[in-house]
Amino acid sequence: MIRVVVALCVLAAAAHAAPEDDYQAASKLAGSPATVRQAIAAFEKLGAAPDSRWTDNAWSEAGRLAERIGELDRARHAYERVLATTSDRALRDRARGGLERLGGARWDEVKREHTKWLAESLSGNPQEALGRLERLAAEHPDYPERANIQLAIAHGRELEGESARGIEILREAFTAAEVQDRSRLGFAFVRMATRRGFL
Repeated sequence: MIRVVVALCVLAAAAHAAPEDDYQAASKLAGSPATVRQAIAAFEKLGAAPDSRWTDNAWSEAGRLAERIGELDRARHAYERVLATTSDRALRDRARGGLERLGGARWDEVKREHTKWLAESLSGNPQEALGRLERLAAEHPDYPERANIQLAIAHGRELEGESARGIEILREAFTAAEVQDRSRLGFAFVRMATRRGFL
């Protein structure tokens, strides 16, 4: 009888550990651009598994990663699953923020362009990419992530030796920004202007 109880305890412990192991394995895949889609699939699988305490965290990570690579419908679905499964306030707030950023299908194409040219600005042809990002920000003043585009442009211009242009972009962005974006745009302006001796 004792052996049976011990065996059942071991099996229960193994079953409890398995989702945690799966979560850690998916997290490792997320660390490499080459395997990020595998990571999303792994998190989705874990999120869909029954009776796992990792369900809401897995959906949250799947949403974050899918949004990062521009798979917006997939990200939206994952964030909706977080709201459907979690009682954790921080995860709920994060999911709501994700859905708000995605803003429905209206912004999908803009988000794809944002993701594409941001990646290009960091690795390929920075001048062309920064120009495309500037046009994107100018053409879509209501885009929920416009401030993020402007911060990326200013940073890119600084890296390209165009600090004065970067500072001007931040000044203009701060002047036109929504209240929730003004603080970080203002801090970015002050830091860059100080770094470059403009203040």
